[in-house]
Amino acid sequence: MVFSSSKWIAALSLLSLGFPSCASGPTGRRIQGGGALFRVPSDTVWTRNVFAGQKGRRLVRSWVAGKWVLLETADHFLVGLELQDGRPSFEVEVGQALAFPPTAEGDRIALVTSGRLVLLEGHSGRLLVDKRLDFLPAGPPSILGNSIYLATLEGNRIVSFSARTGREGWSWRSRQGAPSAGPVVCSVQGDVFLVEALDSGTVVGLNALPAETGGPREPLWRARQMGPAGAGLRARKEIAYLASTDTRVYALAGNTGSILWVFPAGSPCLGAPALSGERTYVRAEGNFFCLDTATGRKVWSISEDLAFLSAGPGSTYLVSRKGELVKVEAETGEILERYPTPGMTWTRNETDGTLVGFTSRGLVMAFRP
Repeated sequence: MVFSSSKWIAALSLLSLGFPSCASGPTGRRIQGGGALFRVPSDTVWTRNVFAGQKGRRLVRSWVAGKWVLLETADHFLVGLELQDGRPSFEVEVGQALAFPPTAEGDRIALVTSGRLVLLEGHSGRLLVDKRLDFLPAGPPSILGNSIYLATLEGNRIVSFSARTGREGWSWRSRQGAPSAGPVVCSVQGDVFLVEALDSGTVVGLNALPAETGGPREPLWRARQMGPAGAGLRARKEIAYLASTDTRVYALAGNTGSILWVFPAGSPCLGAPALSGERTYVRAEGNFFCLDTATGRKVWSISEDLAFLSAGPGSTYLVSRKGELVKVEAETGEILERYPTPGMTWTRNETDGTLVGFTSRGLVMAFRP
């Protein structure tokens, strides 16, 4: 999730961000753009004007997925830039707004709208799969080898698709509630599992069988009493992490569903947890938490409505509802600096410590504090 500043820069161009027009300050670098002057934590690593020479187009949303910055336009195109240096990779027409954040595995990117499942080759944008859907998706797609997995609200199912042909494979129907978050993929000693949260408060684990084979008839495991609905689900290696509206954060073993730890956030969680390094970051109503990923122990918390952006050496960057960057000390959570950034929308990045922001007029900037 990203927050956008309520005040937009009237005009901001790539030329206006050239280094000759910048002046360094004692606690950051000042950037002049379109009449607005604001500070950022470091020099820019790269800038890219994705609408150079084009008028009337707007950027509306962005994500970091794997090694790409993905930008959605108001006219329903998806633009891909390389996270490392901002080089353009592709621009493809999607035709509809994305229903959920895109996901990436290796050199492939999967995305879903209300009526279309698409798999792209990341470095070129070449269409690998373009599948029309006859159901509404319930969460982002997951890519695993030659299969794509997608949850649907119609029939409370998890559906598999071939990543080579787009052909629909097996599906599993839930009898405990509708999918609400995933599915996400966990890998345990070579075995691979799908984990999905249901709106009944149950979390289920399934064998991640290839789309071109027969599917599971029953879950491998069920974990109950996780609250009325999951706010968000993430997975890393063998563990799934659920931020729940029941005010708790859960870590579950992907192969058995065993609860490894529980953290009481004290208020309903908002969105999926962010996983970066050895830390898990959780946004709850009125609070932001940094947890030790291995134990669930609270490292620090801030009593403010903030969302995770990125974590680098020594510092973690958050964003407020006003759109200002908030720099905090990584080990203590002490707020070190606030950077009002009018006109910028900031993007959550769990891949590395790069800060990525964009303006509606098409300027994308990256910083590595």
